[in-house]
Order: sequence, then structure tokens, then C-alpha cells
Amino acid sequence: MSYAFMDNWSHESIRLSDGSYINLRDPDYTKVPLWVLAESVSHDARYTGHGKRKLRVGEHLWRGAPLARRAYEVTVRRLTHCSTTAVAEPDPAMLLIVAKCPRLDPELVERCYLMHDLHEGAVGDATRAMKRLVPGIEELERVHYLRLREQLGLPGPDHPVWQVVKWVDGNVCFNEIAQMWQEDVPERDLYHLVGNLDLPIRYEFLEPEGLTQDLCSALSRFWNIT
Repeated sequence: MSYAFMDNWSHESIRLSDGSYINLRDPDYTKVPLWVLAESVSHDARYTGHGKRKLRVGEHLWRGAPLARRAYEVTVRRLTHCSTTAVAEPDPAMLLIVAKCPRLDPELVERCYLMHDLHEGAVGDATRAMKRLVPGIEELERVHYLRLREQLGLPGPDHPVWQVVKWVDGNVCFNEIAQMWQEDVPERDLYHLVGNLDLPIRYEFLEPEGLTQDLCSALSRFWNIT
């Protein structure tokens, strides 16, 4: 038995929601609408779906992007001795990172965070343990990340904006895990989990359909998603 839609399938390609195909070994993101990736990551659960509540990759991006922008802005103001609403001093590591790039466009920080896991709409969300145990997964994921980054016109991997994104991402992960496994995490702990900034982030553990709309709306501020 054969089906027409299987004609373009191969051992290295997958079919996407819009009916197009992407080769996982040699991906071409110029032909992949962003809404397709947004829909996929809005269904894909982080941490392989474990936890008392399920957090999706899409919510990780959608909620974390404005947080990354705000964290950068607050830290820059602290470095320049301007007033800030932070409840405590920013994390020393964040201060060191931002000290090296105090003139970034905050919007660039938001855009970079918004897309940093969007390629998982094609390759899926592999855990750190899986990347360490299975040869080739981390490199394959990096290929997709770099191709999509280039397609979206974002800076190269050595640009300092990615250090800001990496720091915020790491802190956000602690926040996510706490809320996935424990309900009603105290506000003071949320502040701590994002580097002592006045930036609490509460997850709603959104369902895929509504989350897809929210993420598409955020992406459409910066790029054509169709």
C-alpha cells in the first residue's frame, strides 16, 4: 500500500503540518513558515513531558522572551547607576555578561530568546541527558539552530546577545522545574530563580491551541510567519 503524501519521505526527512518536508540532515528553513514551527513547539512538552504539570516549549519561548528583555534592561540600569525596581542586586554573572555589551538593542535580546528553541519544531526537544548519551544529537540540533538563526537575520553565534539569552534561559529552567513539580511556589523564590530581579514569572501551563496563537502573535511582531 502506498500514499501520495509519502512520496517525498525519506530516512532523513519529515513531513510538516503545512504539507512541506524538511531534511533533518541538511535543513532549509527558507521554505518553512514560522507558524508551522510555532504550532509544533506549542504541542511539544519540555522535559519529555514529566512533572505534575506539563510545560510546553512554546510557553518557554513566549514567556521567557519579554523576561530576557526586561532582565537585560534592568541590569543595564543597575550598571549605569540608574534607578530600578529590582528587589535586590542582579546576579553577579549577569552583571559581568551585560558589562561587556551594555549597548545592545533590548528588542534584539527579546527576538533572540523568542527563537532560540524554535528549531525544536523540526527536531524535537532533546533532554541534556539524551544529548550527552547519544552521539550526534547535539550537533544536529546546532545545525538547525544556526540555519534558522541565519534565516531570521539574527546575529552570529559569537555575538554577545547569545550570552544574555543563555543566562536568562538557565535561570528560567530552574523556575520552570519548580513550578512543574510544586504548586504555589512562593513569590520570593521566583525572584531568586531569575537572578534576584523583580521579574517573577508564573506559568499557566497553557493548552496547545491557545499557546500557538500567543506564540504566533509574538513572532509576528518581528517576522512574517506565513
